[in-house]
Formats: sequence, structure tokens, C-alpha cells
Amino acid sequence: MRNHMFSKNPIDLHLGWSRILCMLLGLFLLQSSAAFANPSPHLDEAAFRRHAAERIRTMKGTKDPRFLQTTEKHVTIEKTAPIALPTGTLYGVRFRVTTPTAEKESEVVTLIVDPSGTFIYPDVQELSTGKSLVRDALSELRKIEHIDPAYGKEIYRGTGTHDVILISDPFCPHCRKGWGWLVENKGKLRSLRIAHFPLSPASEAACMALKDLDQLGVKPMEAEDYAYTFLNPSNEPKEIIQQFLEGFAEFKKANGEDAEAVLKKLEGKYQEAVRKERADAQAIGITSTPTFFIDGKMVDGFNVAKIGEVLK
Repeated sequence: MRNHMFSKNPIDLHLGWSRILCMLLGLFLLQSSAAFANPSPHLDEAAFRRHAAERIRTMKGTKDPRFLQTTEKHVTIEKTAPIALPTGTLYGVRFRVTTPTAEKESEVVTLIVDPSGTFIYPDVQELSTGKSLVRDALSELRKIEHIDPAYGKEIYRGTGTHDVILISDPFCPHCRKGWGWLVENKGKLRSLRIAHFPLSPASEAACMALKDLDQLGVKPMEAEDYAYTFLNPSNEPKEIIQQFLEGFAEFKKANGEDAEAVLKKLEGKYQEAVRKERADAQAIGITSTPTFFIDGKMVDGFNVAKIGEVLK
């Protein structure tokens, strides 16, 4: 089994390092106004790396002693962007965290911090309108300039002119809307590739079932469309498997009728591969779903206008 950077527990995978970090440090936000009293013209990158490493040791070290070895050398800043606000300057930071293990697995994280590299800002909004003042900067930092055109698995080949890669979770509401939009516009596609990014144990179960259906020879578009369109999301992985048993006769014939037994069987066959698929996406900088690559151009989230513009 692979040693995942944060946990093999899918609940931990669902939270993600950046979300956990934001929650743990959220109480600091009210104190952070002091950071603007004497604003620095630059981000203190050394302090940022030191604080990030300390947080990983505190957060993970009590559960996994390997992470007590995390130092600032395991935190690499890849890109920064100043964000000018009426009260001062914040900084968007895209950085890579590498495990202090022999495998040296890594994950890309994007955060908004103060110039001292001490305080995290999950968001900054105008009180009157609710408009985010940092969203555009975060989207720019998350942008991936290049992706292997062979990334993911090809599930559709058409007569259109565009090649699309979709990285998504079958139970993410925006992913489901994005999937529906792609199906409606598949006449524009030359190819559609997909990589799964499960955000919960239930969606992990769905992704394992999809891998098994692929092995059984079920048409990929048919299986994916069932997962994204007809499958009823549930918090119970066993219930997800039960729905696949009811939806695909070949799945039931190959695996039997006991959903709990089938789930255990699929975990043994596919759980590592499903988690690796997510870890691989995190390693190239994917932090949220859905993420589209249309002819190599990244679209972060289900933005109909942007997707439609690229697919013209």
C-alpha cells in the first residue's frame, strides 16, 4: 500500500491538508489585523516555510511519528502573488509539501497569507456584496500550464474538434452539472478523458465500482453516466455498491449479491489504485473539483461561460 502524505483514511483525504490547516488556524484571523499595522512590502518566505512545517508536525506528528521529521526543507514555494487590499497587502502562495519519507510523495497547496507568513485567510470578502477579493488570485495560482494529453482514461471518441480531460468526483454537485453539460455538447468533442478525484468514502466506493465495470467490459460512457446522473449519493459505501448491483447485471453476476462482501472485495482490488489516482492529481496541483482541461487549457470549476468560450 502507498504511504499517503496525510492519511490512508478517506475522511482525511476528503478534508485535505489545506482545509484542515485553514480550520486549525482560523482562530488567528481576528488577531491578524496587527499584521497590517506595519505592512511588509514582501512575503517573508522563510517564515512561511517554517510555520507551514511546524503546523504539519503539530497536526500530523501526534498520529504518525514520521511527520515529526518535517522541516522547512519539505516545503517548496512554487509561486506567489501579491493581493492589494484597502487595508494592506496579502499574498497568494502556491507551495508543494513533500513527505519526510522514502517515497517523497507530494501535494500542492494554495493559500492566502499575510506578509509575515503567519496568518491564513480562507477568503476576504466585501461585507456589502459578498464579493471575494482573493478568488481571482487563487484561480491564477492554481492554474496548471501544461498537462499530459494522455492524462486520465479515454472514455469517449467522437467527431468533434476538441480534446477534454475532466478531473472530478462523481458525487460533487458541480461535477455532475459539468458532466451533464459535456454529454449535451459531446458533438463538439474529439475525445473525452476522465480521472477521478473522490472526496469521500462513498465516492471512493463508486470509483472502485467503475474500475470493476471497466474490467467487465461495460462501455465507459454508460458506466460513468450512471455514476454521474442516476446514482443516488449516499454516505454509506455499502449503499453505493448496492446501487451498482441493481444497475448492472454483469456486476452482480461477477461479484454476487452481498453488497458488504462486494465492497470488501473491491477494496482489496481497487482501493489503492483509486487513492493513487487522487494522489497523482494532487501531485500535479489539482486541489478542487471539477477541473477541466480543454485542448490543454485549464478551466477551474464548472464555469459554463469559460467552457463554452474555449469549446467554440
